[in-house]
Amino acid sequence: MDNGIQRVGIVGVGRMGETIALALIDAQVPVLLKSTRSSSEVLNQLSKRFSRTHKQLTESEIAAAFSATRILSSYEDLAEADLVIECVPEDLSVKRSVFQALEKVCGAATIFATNTSSLSVEELAQVTKRPNQFLGLHFFNPADKMPLVEMISLPSTEQNVKDRASEFLQRIGKHPVQVANVSGFIVNRLLFAMIGEAIRLLQAQVASREDIDAAMKLGSNHPMGPLELADFIGLDVCHQILTRLAATGNSFYESPSLLQQMVQRGDLGRKTGRGFYEYAQASR
Repeated sequence: MDNGIQRVGIVGVGRMGETIALALIDAQVPVLLKSTRSSSEVLNQLSKRFSRTHKQLTESEIAAAFSATRILSSYEDLAEADLVIECVPEDLSVKRSVFQALEKVCGAATIFATNTSSLSVEELAQVTKRPNQFLGLHFFNPADKMPLVEMISLPSTEQNVKDRASEFLQRIGKHPVQVANVSGFIVNRLLFAMIGEAIRLLQAQVASREDIDAAMKLGSNHPMGPLELADFIGLDVCHQILTRLAATGNSFYESPSLLQQMVQRGDLGRKTGRGFYEYAQASR
């Protein structure tokens, strides 16, 4: 019997849930999407983005690609998933409530995963009865383009679960890296150290926003400068992640006062049309 992951559930269809779904659809994996939005709204948004990145496909081919995708309004329909990935906002209580609901309806063999970027995977696993089948799968935005997935295993996670998750990620074209359950994992610990320092340099008027970004793009071959990237991520998200990293006892990660002021003003980057840079229109 094939014990590989064949059908995947996703809870939360914001930016991350949406792009993870697109990566799965592109890999021809049946997807079950639990959303608070209407089925037509979710499918319309997904198909628009899919069409933009698959211009060579006809309408009928795009429709065929979505034939195994279902939009769900209740948790009960996720019972048939082999793997469920939680993609709701970075709020511990909200994420816990999702896993408590999933525990009531999913079969004993279902693997639970969180896409958290900064919360403790172990704290989330503790609200379920299956810490042996629980792990973190941290995809990167946009997940349909970015190949990396940080795979966070717990001491309680069974080797078979880790093997199945790793095989699945490789099958859909991702590159999993194994990470211990530490705040920020690998990428965010390194990335937000740079973003925080870039904001402090700007705040201290050491260099302009353009020169800080140009220095990292031309000197370190980064595709985006740290301030451009912060705008892309969302300054509210940057503030949240820095605050969580600082809470582990490392004051270097404290959110700079300039960042806090921008968040309080509602200047959150691309999604609001203004951050460290100005944008013609806000992005979803």
